[in-house]
Amino acid sequence: MATTLKQIAQFLSEADLKFQLREEADDILIGFTMPTYKNPQGRNQLLIVIKLEEGGEFLKLFTPKAYVYKEGPHALAVLKACMYVSWRTKMLQYEYDPSDGEIRAMIEFPLEDAELTQRQLMRVLMALPELLDRFDETIRTAIDHGKLVTEQAPDARLRELLERLSEMKPDELLEKLKEVEERTKEEEEKKKGESGPSQL
Repeated sequence: MATTLKQIAQFLSEADLKFQLREEADDILIGFTMPTYKNPQGRNQLLIVIKLEEGGEFLKLFTPKAYVYKEGPHALAVLKACMYVSWRTKMLQYEYDPSDGEIRAMIEFPLEDAELTQRQLMRVLMALPELLDRFDETIRTAIDHGKLVTEQAPDARLRELLERLSEMKPDELLEKLKEVEERTKEEEEKKKGESGPSQL
């Protein structure tokens, strides 16, 4: 069964989120206040467009003019930064319009004959602003200074771990904690057995 904008609007209402359903444009607009990211107007605000295509079988969320870089000496650095962020994340990708320099951040995926769930929608809707804010420095530095700034490896691994944990259900988290606890006990017992005098 194809998903409709009215279904998405219902999910957003149930989550107490403010939005604008534009039937004439066949999309939904929703805004977020951002901790770090600033739009081209210099405000800590992000506009996200939710749109269905292919008769409700394809979902896309994008940020119109998240960044703007039409022409200049930093084009290669901007391209590298966008590709780096796409590589570092599971869903986020960027689109570029050479006619006006618009750079969009986007998450999209096919629904086909499956109906969109509220959990799926909330995951991508919360992920888009969070990831954009997280990698804002990377994109911004490439645009302004032509340099590629990457995350520190330990911090990146920690973020990835936290992302995985946030996706788990409570019972799955509990099971993982038990596994870690048992593994820790086994390693401690093994170390005790190896701590005796070595044989010459």
